[in-house]
Amino acid sequence: MRNCRYCSILENGDIPDTTKDILMINLFHGQLNLRIGNNGEDGFGMIITNKETEEMIDKPLKFKYCPMCGLNIGDVRRRVKE
Repeated sequence: MRNCRYCSILENGDIPDTTKDILMINLFHGQLNLRIGNNGEDGFGMIITNKETEEMIDKPLKFKYCPMCGLNIGDVRRRVKE
């Protein structure tokens, strides 16, 4: 639907494989990974995993606009659901 590498979403509501994360950080010498990226539902989400890739926290973030391109995320999500 859009060409932004961070907030793209397909017509069927799926997130393209080429979507990039806004932030990816390894914490505590690689024991934890913090990732903020497009989750497809609410716009963006924060996921914290341990080094065995077990999900510890998955929290939606309420961004109204894409921090990279400035697009109103709610408009895109509503158009996809129609």
